[in-house]
This record gives sequence, C-alpha cells and structure tokens, in this order.
Amino acid sequence: MAYMIQIGEQVHRVEVRQGEAGMAVDIDGQRSVIDVVPGAGRVYSLIVDGRSYVIDVQELGEQRQVHVNGLALVVDVIDEQRRRRHGASGGGFEGEQLISSAMPGKVVKILVEVGQQVTKGQGVIVIEAMKMENELKAPRDGEVKQILVQEGQAVEARAGLLRIE
Repeated sequence: MAYMIQIGEQVHRVEVRQGEAGMAVDIDGQRSVIDVVPGAGRVYSLIVDGRSYVIDVQELGEQRQVHVNGLALVVDVIDEQRRRRHGASGGGFEGEQLISSAMPGKVVKILVEVGQQVTKGQGVIVIEAMKMENELKAPRDGEVKQILVQEGQAVEARAGLLRIE
C-alpha cells in the first residue's frame, strides 16, 4: 500500500508491503526492512536497520500523533483512497480535531484559550509524561473550540485535551 506522509512541512512517499524478513518499507525510494512487534493497544516495537524504536500511535481524526522513543510528532497519513477523495494535494480537511494525551501524565501548561485562532504546528498544550514535558501541537489551522482539562490535572492515556475546529 502506498501513502503520502506529512510531518510538519515535509512530505514523504511511503510504500509498505510484507517482505520475506519483515515489512519492506520504501521511504522516498529508499528501502528498509522493518521488524514490527505489536505491544499493548497501539504501541509497537520496531527494529529498523538494527536500531530499536518504541512507537505509540494515537489517532487525531485523519491525523496521527506518534510518539517515537518519547518524541511527539503530528503525522498526516494520506492513503491512495483519501488522496483521490480530497485531491492530489491531500489538503482541505475540515471538521473538528480532538487533541488527546498519548500516555498518562499531567497537564503542565495550556498555551491557548477558547476562541483563539491557531496555526498548524503551533504549541497548544504541554503534558508531562514519564518525567518529560511534551508540547502538543495543532494538527491544522483552526479555532480552539473547547478545552477539556485544567493545568495540574492528571490525565489518562488517550484522554481528550482540547478540540480545534
């Protein structure tokens, strides 16, 4: 299956298929063989070219929040069907986006207010998890419609934090 993956402003073409020794993944034409071990929920252990990664994937509407060894990324995954549905650019997605916590933690700082306009990639909330602070970013331009937590509040994994429309 072929995908277009957008991380920030970078877009990559990714093709995934089952190989003889694991998953064969071509990223922008460069092939890697990846061993994938599913964990609990949407957590995976990957071995890529001899390096180990722990990946936690959380869905944010049509985007994903991906934690790679603790680093949080907002990733837009555009498969062939979605690209045809929305046009070759993959843009133009509308509707509400729920930003959620990828793991249990504590809300350290809310960086936005209800009614505030935000731009894609702008920091909106800071969560402390596993003694590390992670700034979660807006997955797209929009308006903050609802803040579901308060500073200092403990949150569970996959808890909704705020909504952007």
